[in-house]
Amino acid sequence: MLNRILCALLAFCLCLSLAGCGAPSEPETEPPTTQTETTKPSMTMEEYSELVSGAWKSLYENAVAINNVMIFEHTYWKTYKKIGGTTVDEESMVDHAIETFAKKSEKDYTRQWFEDAFAADSQKYKEIIATKVPEGAEKIAEEYENFFDAYLGLYRLTFEPGSSFSSFESQGNEFLGAIQNANAKLEVLLSD
Repeated sequence: MLNRILCALLAFCLCLSLAGCGAPSEPETEPPTTQTETTKPSMTMEEYSELVSGAWKSLYENAVAINNVMIFEHTYWKTYKKIGGTTVDEESMVDHAIETFAKKSEKDYTRQWFEDAFAADSQKYKEIIATKVPEGAEKIAEEYENFFDAYLGLYRLTFEPGSSFSSFESQGNEFLGAIQNANAKLEVLLSD
């Protein structure tokens, strides 16, 4: 299911980027304008690193919060299975996990907080992938994308856990491993 969501998201992004390809062009009979186009200079390696670093730190903080909600979901689901439950109510489990995490962390986490944080992180991701990667920063771009992909998977899994506990558990471990791996690489690549 997650693969379908990711494929659909990528297909949607591709459609958006290609949407302008079929737009009517200017008639060739018009004389060229006398204005010169100003082009934005490419980012330097340092500017790009700063841009990615800020976005990555936010992603990491939010991934930690999401992971904590997921831990409470895991505990909830595991306990539910132990007492003989068969089908867990996803909405109740997610809401309970968020409430429990908010109480334990003494912060005002809500489902809306997570949705807003995800929207902000997604917007920053769009800005970064739309930026031309300066020479020498290709590995930073690659690891940032790996981090975001794992973050996206963790977010989707946490807030849409699905019906299989074993799948939830294995996918959660997979996403967390990918986040830890990309995080460690970004720490090295973005260190001063």
